[in-house]
Amino acid sequence: MPRERLFRVLDQHLGTGGIWVWGPAGSGKTVLVSSWIEARGLPCLWYLVDKGDADPATFFYYLGLAARPLRRRALPLLTPEYLPALDVFARRWFEALFARLSLPCCLVLDDYQEAGPCVHEMVRQALAARPPGVAVILLSRCPPDAGMARHRANGQLEMLDRKDLQLTREECAELVRRKLPAPVAESLAEQVHRRTQGWAAGVVLMLERMRREEIGPQTEDALSDDLSDYFTSQALEPLGATTQRLLLETSLVPYFDGETAIALTEIPEAPGILSELHRHNYFIERRGGAVYHFHPLFRDFLLTRARSCLSAQQLRERFSRAAGVLAQRGCPEEALDLYRQAADWTGLGRCVRENARALVAQGRYAVLADAISCMPESVWQEDPWLSFWLGLCRTLALPAEGQRLLEGAFYRFVSQDDPAGTVLAWAAVVDAVQLEGRALDRLDRWLDFLPSLGRRLQQVPQEVRAHGLASVLQALSLRNPAHPEYARLEHEALECFDASLDPAVRFRIAGSHLLAAMKRGELGRAAAMVDACRPWAGRSDAAPLTVLGFGWFQSVYFLLTGAYSECLEVVQRSLALAEDSGVHGHDAMLLGHGALACLNAGDFPAADGLLARLASDPTLDAPRNLSFNLFLKAHRALRLADPGGAAVLSQEALRQARVLGDPFVESLCQLLRAHALCRTGDIEAAERCLRKFQEYGCSIGSRHHEFNYGLAKAYLDFQQGNPESGRQALESALSLGRQEGYTGMLLWHPEVMESLFRRALEIGLEPDYVRELIRRHRLAPQSPVLELDWPWPVRIWTLGRFEIHCGQAVVHPVRKARRKPLDLLRTLIAAGGRGVAEHVLDEVLWPDADGDSAHRLFTVTLHRLRELLGTEGVLCLQEGRLSLDPRLCWLDAWAFERYLELGESDLAGGAEDRGLEWLERALGLYAGPFLPSEDSPLASRARRRLRYKFHRAAAAAGQLREAREDLAGALKVWERAIEVEPLAEDGYRRLMGCYQRMGRHSEAVAAYQLLRATLLEEKGAEPEPATQDLYRSLVG
Repeated sequence: MPRERLFRVLDQHLGTGGIWVWGPAGSGKTVLVSSWIEARGLPCLWYLVDKGDADPATFFYYLGLAARPLRRRALPLLTPEYLPALDVFARRWFEALFARLSLPCCLVLDDYQEAGPCVHEMVRQALAARPPGVAVILLSRCPPDAGMARHRANGQLEMLDRKDLQLTREECAELVRRKLPAPVAESLAEQVHRRTQGWAAGVVLMLERMRREEIGPQTEDALSDDLSDYFTSQALEPLGATTQRLLLETSLVPYFDGETAIALTEIPEAPGILSELHRHNYFIERRGGAVYHFHPLFRDFLLTRARSCLSAQQLRERFSRAAGVLAQRGCPEEALDLYRQAADWTGLGRCVRENARALVAQGRYAVLADAISCMPESVWQEDPWLSFWLGLCRTLALPAEGQRLLEGAFYRFVSQDDPAGTVLAWAAVVDAVQLEGRALDRLDRWLDFLPSLGRRLQQVPQEVRAHGLASVLQALSLRNPAHPEYARLEHEALECFDASLDPAVRFRIAGSHLLAAMKRGELGRAAAMVDACRPWAGRSDAAPLTVLGFGWFQSVYFLLTGAYSECLEVVQRSLALAEDSGVHGHDAMLLGHGALACLNAGDFPAADGLLARLASDPTLDAPRNLSFNLFLKAHRALRLADPGGAAVLSQEALRQARVLGDPFVESLCQLLRAHALCRTGDIEAAERCLRKFQEYGCSIGSRHHEFNYGLAKAYLDFQQGNPESGRQALESALSLGRQEGYTGMLLWHPEVMESLFRRALEIGLEPDYVRELIRRHRLAPQSPVLELDWPWPVRIWTLGRFEIHCGQAVVHPVRKARRKPLDLLRTLIAAGGRGVAEHVLDEVLWPDADGDSAHRLFTVTLHRLRELLGTEGVLCLQEGRLSLDPRLCWLDAWAFERYLELGESDLAGGAEDRGLEWLERALGLYAGPFLPSEDSPLASRARRRLRYKFHRAAAAAGQLREAREDLAGALKVWERAIEVEPLAEDGYRRLMGCYQRMGRHSEAVAAYQLLRATLLEEKGAEPEPATQDLYRSLVG
């Protein structure tokens, strides 16, 4: 009977939120919603919740199966990596589900009272993720819990309660008229409504009884209030013995089809009987074709009846038989529950062994652990497979207990000579130790089993072998990548990598190979594996854990190759995926890798932001993460010239690395500590740390460790005043780095690297390789001595000419399109080149444009100038101020002024020789007026200022030479002065005076004549009187 009164309520809320329909069993919840969906022709996903759905992994697994016909691609499983952020997983899962549905539509969760508290939270996420046009309908025997209050308050959840579901007098009368003859119906409708209070099941049962019996005045008195009596007398006893047995024995299982009913009861006619009972509304409901289940009230009655009719032993036998049938028909969870009720531990153990692997793959660890734990301990302890699976489940929440169970299973497998069990248990133990993340030296004891394990690996199926080899490689790459068997085992594992279709196994093999290759400095092999992994790790259906793990390894690879911007890009992309998917297991290490890339690149604000996020990561107290965090803080302190703080922090990082038990991490801490101690002046302690770093590198055959050791050793030697030893160490390191193609260091300290590379260029050690490293790391020289030889990405000459070199190429402004960008560059340089406000540049370049137009023109022109220069970051725009980056751009005017400052400083400090050298370097760099073709006020002011500095420097240098009686040197200064400034009369006088003192009168006269001719030609003027007086003294 259509209930239009309630249909209209449902219509109002279709697509606007969730609807909670609650009332006791038999109140008509399911009939109401199903009839409304049918009447409105709505697409619907109907899911019957049972007690197994109290486990979220089970809930998502079976709801995903129900949704699979909607699309070919399956929804994700709730595997362990999602558990720390279950709410995020649920939100994304329901978003993916709703995207598969046609709108408008409904998601119905029937018997929702069976869901556990954890699933309630998941459904709250479904309500939050629900798009317009989707109604989430919850059918329950209970009212909404307190957690749903927010959704009710904001209108996301409406409710139909038991009173709403009660049949009204009119609805009851309509139902009576449909079931009973008209004369009788009119007289009994009021009685039925009064007796049942509108309870739908009560009305149906009463009318069914009245229809079966003789209707008369005694009928109302004969109506029984005892539902059980009714089911006994009216529903069960009128049926034949065969049908009664069919109902009693099928009630043992929650749902069944015709074939299952035959298997349970051995009644060949079972499908036909069930169809007939359903056609007559005999408390049997049908879902999804021919799958039946009893009305909850009727099933409760049947189970009670079975318990009263059968002995305990008979009942256990029935439960055990039903479990066996369901197990054979692919319903393992229901079978496990029935075996448990039957206390059939043999059957339960067999069912566990047959289905454990699939349950683990589905993330349903709780179901598996519960099934094994309900057995007597003596049962599962004697069966190594049961101990193994229970241990595997326990490692997630109770690592120590899980490892104990797995170890026991391993030794029993060995004693039983079970190769597959031995390999899987060994792998599970070492995986559990790594998962716990502390005292990794415990792996050494298990690596001692490799000889015997290697034989068993040849005796097991390919899938087990691949899994075992992945664990072997992981353990070896952590503890001993130089193990004599490593190469053979790695070769076998890589064969499995090529053959395996399991992404998780492929990822573990690839990760172990990458980690070992990077530790040994085999970066070419590492790059090949990164390329091999990229296609399948980048697939749209790749699991987030796989993608994030690949991001972890990529970020390490980019760190080792000095590709810091690429590393940071991978880190940011991976962290965004972690936030989106809720899989945060790699967050701490990714944040650390990003921070290290920023520290190495000198971007301290970005590094500090990532370190702050790392400090709040919930896994920070794990030894690996704690050690890495301390390592990064020590590295930061050293970069910021706090070697004492770096020494203290690196010592604590080393202590935590030892707690972790990862010798590679310990070696990195030793290297960092060596640098810190060297800066504090404790050279002896620094050398001890460096030797330990070297010893580990030698133990694993790491060429990259050898490379980093050579650089650090050279720096220590130079600091101690051992230039020859330092040169040998530096030469060895650079030669090795060039041969191996190393472009990154384990630790990047610009001041250390600049010092080493400067020495290398001075003495000619691998100059091409050194320049490539300088370019890659954008390293600026700390000393101006080598500025002209330094491989600057961009060089700009402005003194006497305007010329730009980008790398080895000269920029030729031949096209009109290039003129405005170059005008911007010239104006920027004329204004000082650093921190020039945008409005200053706009006023010079676009004086007639209004503010907005000028800003647009500036933005476009700046973009074109950046393209022209071709070096990312050479032009920095921050807070409306534009600068040339002095780390990437060499400017002759800057160098000229820097040389002058150094020279004047040295002269003032009494270092005349060095001061004179700097002044003459400046004079040699000044090739003429600043930007000679520019006539803007900015350029003119800069030109006058630099010319004045040039003359002052020439006067100081020339006079100092003359005071030292170095007349030849002074002569060169004066000649340089008039060469670049031919109208500088003071320079000519000083040149003439110098010639005079040298007795070279004719050359002095020639100088005067040149000056006079130039002045007459350029200015139409004669030399000044002082110059003429000097000339007359020469010609006497």
